[in-house]
Amino acid sequence: MYDITARKVTQVTNSGNAIDPAIYGKWIVYTLNRPHSLGIGDIYVYEISTIKKTRITTSTNASDPSIYGDKIVYADNRNSEFPDVRDIYLYELKIKN
Repeated sequence: MYDITARKVTQVTNSGNAIDPAIYGKWIVYTLNRPHSLGIGDIYVYEISTIKKTRITTSTNASDPSIYGDKIVYADNRNSEFPDVRDIYLYELKIKN
């Protein structure tokens, strides 16, 4: 992550397996790949203001996250015997006031 105003770089992950980042407001979502997988794993959210990372899926078959407001959508093939068949899921962030 690069803060243009402060000219500061912040490393969000350190595994080398993160892909598909998306940002909205104070949130970054991304897929953390399973070892030896091709673009699937679990979805994580990183809260920029608190530097907190949270795993939001546990299927190990999630990918392609996108975020808007407090909603994250992603693909997941947890219910399929075919690797190319995916369903779309919605996760709602709990925003603290």
